[in-house]
Amino acid sequence: MYRYPTAYKACTNKSCYLAEMIHEGVLCLKSRRNLSVQEELEWNFLCNEIGPVPILVDDEDNVSWLGEECTVNKGYELQLQEDTPCNFDKFLWKSDIPYKISFMLWENFHDSLPTLCMLEHRGVNIQNTICSLCNREEETKYHIFLRCDLAKQVFDYFVKACHVNWNLPAAVFDLFQYWKGVVLNGKMKEVLEELIYAILWHLWKTRNNMTFGGKKQIFEEVCLNIKQSIIRWCFEKDIFRGYYVSQFFFNWETVLHL
Repeated sequence: MYRYPTAYKACTNKSCYLAEMIHEGVLCLKSRRNLSVQEELEWNFLCNEIGPVPILVDDEDNVSWLGEECTVNKGYELQLQEDTPCNFDKFLWKSDIPYKISFMLWENFHDSLPTLCMLEHRGVNIQNTICSLCNREEETKYHIFLRCDLAKQVFDYFVKACHVNWNLPAAVFDLFQYWKGVVLNGKMKEVLEELIYAILWHLWKTRNNMTFGGKKQIFEEVCLNIKQSIIRWCFEKDIFRGYYVSQFFFNWETVLHL
């Protein structure tokens, strides 16, 4: 109900079991009226997150793994196998970055971020795949983070504060690789790692606010939200000790290069 409040509100029986919502192998939302566009979109997102609906039978349940019987020995053998190294793992699961952001990036790197184009590719009924922030191009993961007018504005603003040359990368992973090689001085050196996570996270949040709530944030508001996140994440490092929050917000460039 907290992640999909519109769909939850439209549901007639809010305390029903999952089995009661399955009709002929399809998960159905029971409502006394036709769903609005927003309600249908939220419901499609929820169905996509749940995945395929299992076939319910009266037989006794059993546990299997990849079509085979699941045993303790097989689980132990799988743990002993070496994982295939992923070259983007070094950018995930950092102690000072919230896990929800790392998970969002994990979805991005695995081509599973639920953009409108990705949902349509998975078979979800999406009436319009155009980006709701700029209404110019289809909403792909590349567009949201790199090609959207808002994304370009935000990156240009923070890049200028870093005093570095900026070349638009082809993918988010290339963006991490680029920033890793940038050499900076002052507080910007300490803030650099947190900055890219904050920018990507708030671009994604802004997209969700617009898609699900119709709330469009202006460029200045997004930049302030990014700065707020950086202050919270860097608080324990005492990077900004002795500075007022207003100095950080309104004299951003000066404070970072002291």
